[in-house]
Amino acid sequence: MPREVPELLSAEAFAARLRETARALTHFATTLSPFAEARTSEADGYWRLTLAPRAANACPLDLFLRFDQLVDIAIGPEVAEDLAAGDLALYPRIVSAVTEGRVVTRNRQAAATGAILGVETRITLDDGTLWHHERPTAIAHLLGAVPVIDCDNHYVPYVTPSPAPLA
Repeated sequence: MPREVPELLSAEAFAARLRETARALTHFATTLSPFAEARTSEADGYWRLTLAPRAANACPLDLFLRFDQLVDIAIGPEVAEDLAAGDLALYPRIVSAVTEGRVVTRNRQAAATGAILGVETRITLDDGTLWHHERPTAIAHLLGAVPVIDCDNHYVPYVTPSPAPLA
């Protein structure tokens, strides 16, 4: 089955949308300063957002929105490169979900040996839909179909709500 290729915008239209998205993400990043080290930068060919949360077990993020209509993103320990950018409105939603702790890194392990067959990053967006990226490991192709155990790593929000005051 041929891979579906998203329709590309003109370079000018995409650059305008990228800059609009970058402005929104830059503004959002400034609100995180008490809770994360947030850095933005732009170089020839891309705009970048890096979030390093201060909370233990919160998920770091490194997002590259590229002017060639591709995206590179590191979420926790996983990296996805050369993804089709698609609708840039998705990326503020992903960043927001990451900062709210709606991220799971799922290791798919062979039940008999514990060998990691793949890693899936799962992000629940604000409307309940799931964005995910899966990376199979080289050993998965060698083992073929085997019983699998999913081992999930859940992340915490960058900001944890304060407990309700005692009456």
